[in-house]
Amino acid sequence: KRVYIVGCRVDVPEWSFAGAEFFDSIDTTLQLLKTPTAPLKSIVLKNDDKHVQAELNRRLAARAEAEHKASDDAEHDKDKDKDKAKKKDTAWKSEHMDICEQKGLSWSMEIPAALSSNAWFRTVPEREQEIIIWGMHEGVAWIDSSQKISRARPSRNPEVVGTLLPGSHLFNYELG
Repeated sequence: KRVYIVGCRVDVPEWSFAGAEFFDSIDTTLQLLKTPTAPLKSIVLKNDDKHVQAELNRRLAARAEAEHKASDDAEHDKDKDKDKAKKKDTAWKSEHMDICEQKGLSWSMEIPAALSSNAWFRTVPEREQEIIIWGMHEGVAWIDSSQKISRARPSRNPEVVGTLLPGSHLFNYELG
């Protein structure tokens, strides 16, 4: 059961309502909140949609450019930046190792065949790939790989997704 607390600022003329109008608007809002949600599969675009394909191509190009830049940086040996990057890599890898140890998984996790052939999986950085692999071991339907592994918001129900924020990177194991 849910409880909704609704308030109305009466000190702002544009937001204030006359008695019956206010209660009618509350009633309309509550009716909307009670409507069933649409199945996620009816909202998510299909993989062959032109917009989905354009985003996949953009991400693949960005990943290729990042890998090229990383190889160039390795050749130029930037000591300060290299030490900073090593510390950052060590922090997330250490956390991933700890989580895997708690769950009885070996680290570094091998990429399952179902993911190695997934074009979307290949577009995400190594840290996010490990979160996605971990989610697969956990048997979830969706996971937000933008968060640290300890904060990744998984959903076991394929019809339920957590709050979507602009920086969210949702991965659906059925859709890719």
